[in-house]
Amino acid sequence: MELSLKKLLLLGIGTAAYSYEKAMATVEDLVAKGELTVNQGKELNQELKKKAQAGQGFAASALDTLKDDIEELKLRLTNLEQR
Repeated sequence: MELSLKKLLLLGIGTAAYSYEKAMATVEDLVAKGELTVNQGKELNQELKKKAQAGQGFAASALDTLKDDIEELKLRLTNLEQR
């Protein structure tokens, strides 16, 4: 079970990274076409980068919490088995 939760979180991180890359490419394309100014493109890129980093921090925090919960459950199970 622990392995599948880890894979799920890693999948979420990978999806976020892929989405970030695609969004960056779209912004660059809009700048190249003249639909956005270079400054607007830079601002969007910075905003996307901040959001991506926040998402990765959340995922890492969630994974740490899950690991702690799993360890606590293992300990409780061991205690129950010893009764």
